Amino acid sequence: MRKFRQLHLWIGLLTSVLILMEAVTGLLLSEPWMMGQTSRSEIRMPAQTQQAAGTATPDRQDPASGSSASSAPAQEGKGNNQGAASSSASGQQGRAMNGSGQQGNSFVGLIHGLHEGRIGSTNVKWLADMTAIGLIVLTITGISLSVQTLRAQSRSRRKRAAA
Repeated sequence: MRKFRQLHLWIGLLTSVLILMEAVTGLLLSEPWMMGQTSRSEIRMPAQTQQAAGTATPDRQDPASGSSASSAPAQEGKGNNQGAASSSASGQQGRAMNGSGQQGNSFVGLIHGLHEGRIGSTNVKWLADMTAIGLIVLTITGISLSVQTLRAQSRSRRKRAAA
């Protein structure tokens, strides 16, 4: 029984770190204002947002060599844009396969709606945010309790070894 408790303690500690990362990143993606963003498009396509804002210039000169550095950033930007286009195209294909009219009625449609913060036509984004906050609090306190338990076990072993 003691080995199962130790196994449970270590698995819980390791997976709680992953759950904490999922909850924090999910909350940040759900609420872009927490990162200083104004919309979700700024999060998903940062290269296009920088170009639209005028911060990235594709035809810049390298001051040290005097050569144009437009080929590497242009290719890099092209790769990023193609990736964004292909991911959005695959998302559209996924919706087309499910059928946009049937998506709300199917189990898969319900799951998609929950991850977008809605149940049917009801907006429950606040509920998903509260759940993420709850998971963050629970995992942080769980990690804290696990660390305290491990310290107590370590002290107990040292006392037994010293006696």
